[in-house]
Parts: sequence; C-alpha cells; structure tokens
Amino acid sequence: MMRLRQGFAAGIVVVLAVVAVVAFVRDGDPAPAVTAAVPSTTTTTTTTTSTTSTTTTVVGVSPSSMAGDRVAEVEAILQDLWFRWFDAIYRKDADALWGVVATQEGYEAGVTAMETMSFSSPPTLDGTAIVVREVLLDRADCLVAYETGNFSAYRGPDAQSDTVTVLWPDAQGMWRIAATWSGPGDLWQTTCDLVTREIGP
Repeated sequence: MMRLRQGFAAGIVVVLAVVAVVAFVRDGDPAPAVTAAVPSTTTTTTTTTSTTSTTTTVVGVSPSSMAGDRVAEVEAILQDLWFRWFDAIYRKDADALWGVVATQEGYEAGVTAMETMSFSSPPTLDGTAIVVREVLLDRADCLVAYETGNFSAYRGPDAQSDTVTVLWPDAQGMWRIAATWSGPGDLWQTTCDLVTREIGP
C-alpha cells in the first residue's frame, strides 16, 4: 500500500507541476519547452539472390501498442477518465471523484487539488487530448498505459505531461484510476500485482 501511495503521489506531483508552469507563465516569464519523445526507427535491408526486402521496426513500442483498434479504445477510456477527473475538481464535486479513482489516496488527492488547481475555462471532453505512446499491460484486472496528456484547452499554455496510468476495474467492470507513475521504468507493476485491493465506492 505504501508503494501505491507513492505512485499516486508521483502522479499528483505531475499534475501540480503543470499548475506551477501555468503560474510561471502568468508571471511573464517564458515557460519551459515541453517535448514528447519520438520513438526511433531502425531500417534493416536484407538481400538474397532474387529479392530485396526492407523492414522498419519501431523501437520501444510493444506489440500491444501497435494494435490500432485497441490503442484507440485505451485512448478513449483515458480521455473520459481524465476529463471527469478535471471536471470534478473544477466543479469541486468530491462525490464525482469516486467515479474516476479507485483508491482512497486518489480521492484525497482530488479533494486537495480542488483547493489548489487553476483553470482557464471549464474542462471539456474535446479539450482533453490523450495520445497513448505504449500499452504496457493489458489484462482483465489491470490496464496500464504510457500516455501524453494535453489539457491546455482549459488548464492554460503548456499544460501537458507524460504519465503512466494504472487502471483497475470496479465491481461494475468500469475502469478507474488506481495510480499514476512518472514513466515506463517506474514501479507501476507493483500496483497491478496487489492481491488485496481496496477499491472505493
């Protein structure tokens, strides 16, 4: 449970860091550039006596992340969850958070954000841009994606972050956010491997 709390806390640090960037920009100083890593490509050419073939491999992308239909599904799930997360915070609706988060730690983080997070306009689904860079794990009891989220439409300039989001299914089979981590090399696997899960109402 301690690692789970650390994981969600890391994700909230990312969210609060975005708030800090917005405040930084409003003070008139230039905001730091936000860039997303672009997967590199490797081209291998194989020549035989009769044919020549060229194979392009995307480095660092799992086979599951290259299944276009599933990636689109995961992006839609994350877009809906992150929109409802920000919408609940914007409206200061603590009850609505339980439709988004799976843990008490996540709920408390959302309540805290209601007092600290700033918005340039009300959150919208269309303004919640999610690009899944890699599906790290896709199984019935745990879905993990490494995504880039851009919320500048209602959070202000440069409100973008790269996050690993871990989802658990609730009793109705709907996905909820169990934890967030900073990157694929972080300890997100520990969140999926918890045998005892205290999923909120």
